[in-house]
Amino acid sequence: MLQLADPFPPVVYFLHTILGTVGVLLAVVALAGVKGSSTHVRAGWGFVAASVVAALTAVAFSVTSPSPLAVASALMVLALVSSAVLSLRPMSASIKRAEWAATATMGMAWLILAALGAFALALATGLAAPPPEAEVPPFYVLALPLLYAAFPTHFLLDDRRFRRLGADRATRAYPRHLSRMAFAFAIAVHAPVVSFADDLQFSLYVAFFGPFLLWPAILFALRQHPRLRARGSDARPMAPV
Repeated sequence: MLQLADPFPPVVYFLHTILGTVGVLLAVVALAGVKGSSTHVRAGWGFVAASVVAALTAVAFSVTSPSPLAVASALMVLALVSSAVLSLRPMSASIKRAEWAATATMGMAWLILAALGAFALALATGLAAPPPEAEVPPFYVLALPLLYAAFPTHFLLDDRRFRRLGADRATRAYPRHLSRMAFAFAIAVHAPVVSFADDLQFSLYVAFFGPFLLWPAILFALRQHPRLRARGSDARPMAPV
């Protein structure tokens, strides 16, 4: 059993694997349940807790086996679930500081992907040399971090728009909450799919970007929900998660 964790610390590995799986199941329960019900709220909080632990352990993995893409994904998850919860809270000084912290975390994910993308472009154009005894990967591999950076770019721009709403933030609270929780869920599904891509015989782009189709699919499926269509003074923050 312990050989499954090699080369990672067993406790960290099994925390990541077990809680990551539990988090995905809880997300399904939250999405399927009545929004605002006790089942939805409890499952949502469970997903948040499991996602935070899974993200932190993914960062810990990178100490043993460096993986900038995995670290960027983990930072995105931390930023997404925290900002999803905060969007449903009335504005206050502490909420504002926490939202800026979430934005900074998303910004770190963007910087990692931007740095990888810049290095990839340098390799593709011959401005940088690959490590000794390594070949320059194909362009479709080099382009991956730049394409992935589109997601944190979107969420950073959305943070800017949300802050500009001021007192009207309640009009966008529900859609913002759903969008961010849905993308965090997509990342949770994406991680094991990428890990087992070779076993599943998935191509790189299908394995890497395919799970992210869950994000628009969830938004489309819930587009008619009354809370997501709330506007004006009738739109009020809902129960946490």
